[in-house]
Amino acid sequence: WSAESYTPPFYKGRALPSGNSTIRAEAFPSVIVAGKTLSSRDLIFSWSVNGSPRPTLSGVGRSRIVVASPLVGVSTLGLSVTTKDGFIRADTQVSLPTVALKPVLYREHPLFGTLFHQALPKQITSADTDTEFVLVPFFANTRSAQNLQYDWRVNDAPAQINPEHPNHIHLTSSGIGSARLEVTVTNSKNLLEEVQSAWSVFLGERIAPSTSL
Repeated sequence: WSAESYTPPFYKGRALPSGNSTIRAEAFPSVIVAGKTLSSRDLIFSWSVNGSPRPTLSGVGRSRIVVASPLVGVSTLGLSVTTKDGFIRADTQVSLPTVALKPVLYREHPLFGTLFHQALPKQITSADTDTEFVLVPFFANTRSAQNLQYDWRVNDAPAQINPEHPNHIHLTSSGIGSARLEVTVTNSKNLLEEVQSAWSVFLGERIAPSTSL
């Protein structure tokens, strides 16, 4: 299975379903009759979602299913596979919980762009006194990413951002300095989808190791 939610380049994990994202699942049964492996065209697939049969998504050769995840809760996909004569049957299911967005911060390099190979920890040190950061909303529904709103605050004061790149923030310091960086990410079309995160940023200091994600 896979979900149509956002993950950045170099991310090695699976894209998890967030609220109302598209989930695609496919079954690969191995059924052998008289020494011959049956193809999906020779099998009947009966799908259910959270215990409710989905006859319009079921039938001969219907090895794939596409559903929307709930805003909150769990999607349990059930499947029964039978031969056309009904003599062989196998059942399985998988439960996919809806996850919240995960705000992850990266450094924006003036030459190389977003440094996706290194996620930043909660305490960030930078030798530079002028640094740009990029917030990546892991697992955001790819169909509603344009609805995300970013409310940035620096030391409890609203921060000025570029409206064309609302997930970017630029910090500067005249010398060695520190700041508390906070962000609230909200989906304007889904009020249940709101997450907050914060970092301590130290500029003009020795760079500490970053955390790989």
